[in-house]
Amino acid sequence: MNNINDNHSFPIVSVIVPIYNTEKYITECIESLLRQTYKPLEIVLVDDGSTDSSSIICDNFSSQKPNVKVIHTKNQGRTRARITGVEHSSGEYVTFVDSDDHVAPTYVEHLVCCLFEQDVDISCCQSYNVVGEQKRYVRRTEIGRFVKKEIERILSSNFLFDERTGIASIAHYLCCKLYKKSILHKGLPIGLDLWCGEDAVTCFSLFIISDSIYISEEPLYYYRQHEFQTTKRMDRERWDANIDSFEALGKADHGKYLKDQLPLYILALLRDWLKARFSESNTYSEFKSDMAYALNNETMEQYFMHERIATSNKRHRILAFLAQHRMYFPYYVFLKAHLAVLKLREKRGK
Repeated sequence: MNNINDNHSFPIVSVIVPIYNTEKYITECIESLLRQTYKPLEIVLVDDGSTDSSSIICDNFSSQKPNVKVIHTKNQGRTRARITGVEHSSGEYVTFVDSDDHVAPTYVEHLVCCLFEQDVDISCCQSYNVVGEQKRYVRRTEIGRFVKKEIERILSSNFLFDERTGIASIAHYLCCKLYKKSILHKGLPIGLDLWCGEDAVTCFSLFIISDSIYISEEPLYYYRQHEFQTTKRMDRERWDANIDSFEALGKADHGKYLKDQLPLYILALLRDWLKARFSESNTYSEFKSDMAYALNNETMEQYFMHERIATSNKRHRILAFLAQHRMYFPYYVFLKAHLAVLKLREKRGK
């Protein structure tokens, strides 16, 4: 591993960075890529129609660093920006980094070593969730090398939702991973019509067509999480986008792997969305309106009655029951008590 950059047989790796109005973070992101210990590195910055100073920052880096390439496009969304980056890349292998995130100096080197030493199509690492100045290591349950049958076992058991931990067994981000470019040409386009949750759909599709993957336990990616202040209209559009990505997952799966996980996944999406809406709602009537809006579609209706719900944890069963019977006020009271307890614990922790 120490001599990886002395071996001329190691290929160029292209890092694709889709960028849209992230002037506050983009310098930190690019500088973390320029500090990589793996030197056969090409950095492809795709400015997706930014209206702030992001494009100027990218051009400045490109004029100073020969391995930094900038592509300016009109705004078309993150998936199209990623595809554009891949089309303009010269590396045989590709990794993605979002422009408000950053990576450890050994990020690319570690992923390259894992991919070659383990002889796999995709290598993955772990991440930290970054909120402000705080970071939290997200430990997931699947670690090691997996071939086709084992990949299918993961997809069937806990890819979307692991009841033991409450999170997915593998990060659904396209970031944190190194791919053979040939795999990406087949899998990336599936996310083109989605703008929320597209990574989960694309990762699922890429794992299906992969013969082998390796997942390291090293946390080398810093994933920044934001507190979004959105209007009711925009937040409802986000919920509709969640439904679109959920339905895309079902279509990509064809009922083969995810049939037992989808009911729990849609409830988790509903729970998180309702918690966010509760935090922004001033009255019960506003919350009731939001919850009624979220439940007013056939996709939600069909999963409340799914047999998998009956064997899930207590919180999922309660939410499914209340949602199915349109019992808005009990869930409003539950959320109010739940968030009060969390605030009390946080206060005591300080």
